[in-house]
Amino acid sequence: MGFNEAVREGIRRYPRQAFGEFQHGDAACLLGTVGVPEQTQGRIVDYLSQHFADIPWMLVMACPHQDCLSRVPRYLFGVCAHLNDHHHWTREAIVEWVDPRPELHLAMPRGTASSVERTEREESYDAQRV
Repeated sequence: MGFNEAVREGIRRYPRQAFGEFQHGDAACLLGTVGVPEQTQGRIVDYLSQHFADIPWMLVMACPHQDCLSRVPRYLFGVCAHLNDHHHWTREAIVEWVDPRPELHLAMPRGTASSVERTEREESYDAQRV
């Protein structure tokens, strides 16, 4: 099962969307709908890559939200969490945006200087998120 199908199935199990936590009662964030356990800590990308190889999780890109103040590139899975928690995009909208397509494979290559620069605010947020 691919990522998008797993999210759609997870939305049926968790009809309400959670923000800032993976799962809570009948609510789950985007990553919580696919069963990412909170215990993954900093290994979220390992879980996603193992279970959903149809998505290039290690791509580095900026947030696509038009009015986002954070233009620091981050890994795709981090952008997904950011869209869920900060911009409150619906899980369906994020899945539609992530849907495997050629544009995602042409994103900024990881390892470039601009792809690894992070603000203290973002590092603090990421530390709290995982």
